[in-house]
Amino acid sequence: MADDHIDYGECGEYAAHFATEAQRLVGLSQLVNVQALIDEVMSVAGSVAAELAKQTQKKAVVRGDGANVADAAEEGRQELARFFKYLGTLDDDVVRDVNAFFPGGRQGDLKKLKPADVQKKIASVLTGFDAPTNTALPEGTKWKNKLTQAEHSLKIAIGQKTSAVGTKIVHTAELAAARKAFLKTYINVAKPLVRGLLARLGREDEFSLYFRDETVQESKPRKKAPPAEAPAEG
Repeated sequence: MADDHIDYGECGEYAAHFATEAQRLVGLSQLVNVQALIDEVMSVAGSVAAELAKQTQKKAVVRGDGANVADAAEEGRQELARFFKYLGTLDDDVVRDVNAFFPGGRQGDLKKLKPADVQKKIASVLTGFDAPTNTALPEGTKWKNKLTQAEHSLKIAIGQKTSAVGTKIVHTAELAAARKAFLKTYINVAKPLVRGLLARLGREDEFSLYFRDETVQESKPRKKAPPAEAPAEG
């Protein structure tokens, strides 16, 4: 039975199958130019593949991939290190609570932190500015803004990578049109012509061999038969 739905990826798969199998019909009858038909099916399938390729290229650009994330994470590490160093340069009489920024008063090994952990670390440090003893920290506003910007940039970079990796096929108008053209050629042109040719050759039973979707088994569960009625008592 023919497949109820041919998706974007299957267009190329079904076209390639047809092109391979239909070679056996080339030149058997002047009724149908099978080679021209094969070329037409492969051409419209190629248009679908081209539109899918455009999406792959766009994803690669958006991803900017680990490069953007790694750069943003490194900038975040450096900003944390600079801020920790700044706290250590303040005079002893300057009121501040280092523990509110860095628990235990230790910076920790920033190099071991993954990008997501760097973001969490910066977010945690930023909460230290809310401590009463840190509200009047010299240049506190400047450092808070720098850390906020670093955390924001890293968050965006991680978000872009995640959204790109998880992106599914976007049904653009061009892609939809390419698939529609393929289906029209494959279903409304190729199938009738091959069916007619096989009828002329007396080989109608071979039809499903040339179209993979004709052999796809439907995955829908069969309807259960109604329970048999109990025999009437005599």
